[in-house]
Amino acid sequence: PTGELVTTVILQDVTEHVRAERERERAQQALIVSERRYRELVQTMNEAVAMLDEHHVVTYVNRRFCDMLGYQQSEVLGRPLIDFVHEDDHDLVSAHMGSIWSGQSLRFENAWVTKSGATIHTLTSPKRIFDEHGRYQAWLGVLTDITERRRAEEALRQSEQQLRLITEAIPELVGYLDTERRYRFCNKAYET
Repeated sequence: PTGELVTTVILQDVTEHVRAERERERAQQALIVSERRYRELVQTMNEAVAMLDEHHVVTYVNRRFCDMLGYQQSEVLGRPLIDFVHEDDHDLVSAHMGSIWSGQSLRFENAWVTKSGATIHTLTSPKRIFDEHGRYQAWLGVLTDITERRRAEEALRQSEQQLRLITEAIPELVGYLDTERRYRFCNKAYET
């Protein structure tokens, strides 16, 4: 009540707070850029990628996975992976998933059924993914399409079988020696 004007000023140094906020924003931006690069890499790779939860339900697939099997991503997500595995390989894939669960690292070949009903073959390389606390989080599989290789192997096998049938039917001596002069093949006429 003296009529004097009193002003109280409180100053607080926010330099550290501003610096921390800017650093957090930079880190957030770097994370966004890194995630974008990772997504682009996974989406454009020639191998198919699938991620499954602990119940082996598909939670992520890249574009190549969808292209290989002929599905849209929305048709794959939320479904058990085994739905896409060829029925002849259900037991094989289930056994390997169990092995992966127990910590084994492996690669295996298996067949898949495309949306159109065709069969394709892949070399499957699965791995378990853990969170920062060491708890199982997901199953990540990289699938390499080996369908053409399998077809070429089958064509070669059939060709070799035909050649063997032809050479066995020839009454003349037919044989093959390797570079060390060991017989690798001879027809029945050689044996008599």
